[in-house]
Amino acid sequence: MDFDETYNINTKFKLFYMKNRALLFACVGILVCNGLIAKEYHVAKSGSDTNPGTVEAPFLTISKAAMVLNAGDTVTVHSGTYREWVSPRNSGLNRTSRIVYRAAPGEDVWIKGSEEIKGWVRQRNSTVGRLWCLIVYSAILIRLQKSFGEIGSIRIL
Repeated sequence: MDFDETYNINTKFKLFYMKNRALLFACVGILVCNGLIAKEYHVAKSGSDTNPGTVEAPFLTISKAAMVLNAGDTVTVHSGTYREWVSPRNSGLNRTSRIVYRAAPGEDVWIKGSEEIKGWVRQRNSTVGRLWCLIVYSAILIRLQKSFGEIGSIRIL
């Protein structure tokens, strides 16, 4: 390679660089910032969905966290039972920019889609044997019916 060829290659690279430097800086900036803008949110039974989701002021529900998450973010869920349906608004972009939901280290977290219904009473004079009854308000039944479809052996009186 002689002097003219080396000069010509360097000149072409400099011209390419000068014309496309804004694009190059933008690409490098996106690649660098992609890992820097990821946030970590916290959810705890002592929190509130009006909180910012920090360690000091966590969200109350995983659903609230799922509404604000973006690719690369992490949600740390602290101990407790969370009875909710979680439907994330956003998803991750790829294997390196996922949305991560995790339990806080050393803490027990249970996520259940079921409703806890209390107030069951055993009927002593039942001809059927062991019979338990529960008075359920129609609002709960309507919510259950919307979630699961027709409810077989339940009658609203």
